[in-house]
Amino acid sequence: MDRPAEQAAPWRPDMRVPVPEVTVFPPGRQPLLQVAWRGARPVCPVLARQDWADGRVAYQVVVPTSIGCGAIRLLWWDPSTMRPVPA
Repeated sequence: MDRPAEQAAPWRPDMRVPVPEVTVFPPGRQPLLQVAWRGARPVCPVLARQDWADGRVAYQVVVPTSIGCGAIRLLWWDPSTMRPVPA
């Protein structure tokens, strides 16, 4: 996990692709991903998963920030920049 995870653009109607199928994870049942992000590897809760028609998968995660709150980011799944954290 040397390079950072790649951010995905959210779906918009002008993209001319089908709306991705979304799975939302409720609080208390959120999986965790370790993500390469800005030189660190924080463990991030997953809010949602998007399955795109072209086979790509994006995860909406909460990335910790230096001020103590989290920033929500949509990131393309890439096993070289993300790893599942066992429950």
